[in-house]
Amino acid sequence: MGQRRHLGALTGLRFFAAAAIVIHHISGRLMPSDAWNEGGSLAQGVSIFFVLSGFILTYQYRTVLGFREAGQFIYARAAKVFPSHLAALGIWFFVFGYEGSMVNLLANLLLLQSWVPVGSTYFAYNSVSWSLSTEMAFYAAFPVLLYGLRLQKAATLGSMLLLGALCVWAANATKLPGYAPSSTSVDYLGIVMVNPLARLFEFTCGMMACTVFLSRDRRTTRGLWSATALEFLAGALVLFNLTLAGALLFPYLPEWGAAGSFWFGNSLAPAVPAALLIYILARGEGVVSRVLASRPVRYLGATSFALYLLHPVIAYLVETNVYGSWALPVFVLASLAASALLHECVELPAQRFLRARRVPSLTPAVVPEGRA
Repeated sequence: MGQRRHLGALTGLRFFAAAAIVIHHISGRLMPSDAWNEGGSLAQGVSIFFVLSGFILTYQYRTVLGFREAGQFIYARAAKVFPSHLAALGIWFFVFGYEGSMVNLLANLLLLQSWVPVGSTYFAYNSVSWSLSTEMAFYAAFPVLLYGLRLQKAATLGSMLLLGALCVWAANATKLPGYAPSSTSVDYLGIVMVNPLARLFEFTCGMMACTVFLSRDRRTTRGLWSATALEFLAGALVLFNLTLAGALLFPYLPEWGAAGSFWFGNSLAPAVPAALLIYILARGEGVVSRVLASRPVRYLGATSFALYLLHPVIAYLVETNVYGSWALPVFVLASLAASALLHECVELPAQRFLRARRVPSLTPAVVPEGRA
């Protein structure tokens, strides 16, 4: 398996990706509107998660998985995701009550909603769980993608890019409408945003970055300040995509329609910069990676999964019960506390319990903190 390394900086990075999504969701509600970000999208934090997952999983499982090992891999990923997902869903029902169809409930419980391109299904209940559904599809595809990258890296990555472009073509060719909360019709976000086939390129970008990372000779290192400058440059490129890329680049792009513009801005454009940033931070040579790998930031990163799952409910409770300038600080403190509780009381104990009950024939090279 090679040298074991703990990619602490990538654990810390998870918190900032989650924070971008949280800010995106509370803008105009608990904090001023994100008009300053017009042309960008903090929702690209989801793309960073997808790329990061591909990188970390490829680092953990570096050999092609057989059928038995692939099954145990899926079990391990389910043990990571489902306990917190079900706990957050239970909290959602406690706050809002249950209503809707049994189909939506089952799809959400089983994390299959991202395969149903209807807004009232893929955003049902705890709406952010659509990305967990998409990631579960990535996990199912991971053994095949890992094998493909071993055979032909460029062809595998290019195939995933083509698959995303075909999703855009299908959404445009069928003239699908935009998302509507109560609609029971197929919409283009269901094809290009939540659909795992449209997002596999991001996950594969992360896998590709890790294969390059593992193949490079890391005995030669950069100096502290040159490495730090490179980390800042890669971070600035990601921030550019989060804020200004859309406004500056869209006028020069071919007409892709609403579906194509969304896919470019939230999937295609951020994937490569995110993969580059993750690759550079994984080397752990600069000041930025060392700060991200510090114990407090790593802990925030470890709880980022819980933060992502709980923040919509907490935002609603604060928005409806706390007014004025107190709302935002109360939200921040409540979110951090609740995510730590879910992480410590549900996520970690459930993982220990469930993973102890599998046959230990597949051992990863390293298990970073937080959700891969």
